[in-house]
Amino acid sequence: VVTGASVTGITSSTVADVTTLLVTNTATTVLTNPTVALSDTGSAAAVDAIVNKTTGIVTGAVTADTATALAAALTHASATDALTLTLTAATQAADKITALDALTSVAIVASPATKITGTADEVSSVLTAVGAGTVGALKAGVAIDVSAGTTTAAQLKAIEAATTGFVDASAVTAISSSTIADAKLVLVTKNGSSLDKISHKSDVTVALTDTTAVATDLSAIGNATTGTVTVSNAAAISG
Repeated sequence: VVTGASVTGITSSTVADVTTLLVTNTATTVLTNPTVALSDTGSAAAVDAIVNKTTGIVTGAVTADTATALAAALTHASATDALTLTLTAATQAADKITALDALTSVAIVASPATKITGTADEVSSVLTAVGAGTVGALKAGVAIDVSAGTTTAAQLKAIEAATTGFVDASAVTAISSSTIADAKLVLVTKNGSSLDKISHKSDVTVALTDTTAVATDLSAIGNATTGTVTVSNAAAISG
């Protein structure tokens, strides 16, 4: 039996060697929660098996994969581990990207992702993480699909501004608590079906919060949807 009560760290070691030491030979090797620094890239499953054998910080690179696959495999990693997680050039689920963000202290390499999907809140959480530096910069022209639900025009405006790619918001059924300026930008000015534009559902409902309104702006918003446009707080309409 190899014991190492005084061994506090394993450095510059391959995934295969550390796996043999900590995972495979548990009957003959006893180390007390050492830190581990991996010298090569390992699969998410292999790295997670190592993480599961120590409460010490594990540092290393994980083979690139989708956010969904990585999050499913790394069930024992935590925010204290220093894992380099890289997304593949594929469609990525926004909620899984933020899930990965909680599994490492290293910024997620998100630039290869070609599309991000999720609710407006989930996509916004990714953008917040990018701003905080815990998720790396997105691809400049990454496409974004916003799934069904209710959101605000301000939230859609921020999502659209985060990419030069196309934002498909055609599944959103209601735009609530929005200013006329934001609603007009999303539904009229930036409306489109490709490139640096954003789409919307043809009958999306819109709830506006302004206390004053210009008739031409309301007309433009009204013409952009067959859904109900509500100006609940409008005290005066001019023009």
